[in-house]
Amino acid sequence: MIKRLKTLHEDSDEYFTSTSYINIERITLPKSNEDCIVYDMSGQGRYRESWSFFYTDVDGIFFVVDASDKDRISIVKEILYEIARHPGL
Repeated sequence: MIKRLKTLHEDSDEYFTSTSYINIERITLPKSNEDCIVYDMSGQGRYRESWSFFYTDVDGIFFVVDASDKDRISIVKEILYEIARHPGL
C-alpha cells in the first residue's frame, strides 16, 4: 500500500529502515502535502505480538486483508477485534 502512495529507494533520505517484519518510511500524503511516518508491519503470526509496541505512536491504522484467502478470514476478524480492543489505541 505504501508503494502505491510513493516509490522510495533504500538510498532515499525518506527511507528509514527495513527488516523482515517492518519497513519504516516517511511519505507525503497525496493532496494534503502532510508528512506521515508509516510503519509497514508484517502480518505473520510470529511478528504480530510486536505490533502493540507501536500503538501509542500512531494516529491511524491501515489493516490490509487478502480477501481471496477465505480460509483465513475468521482469523483476520479476530486479530482486527483484538487490535480494536487494545488499550494502547
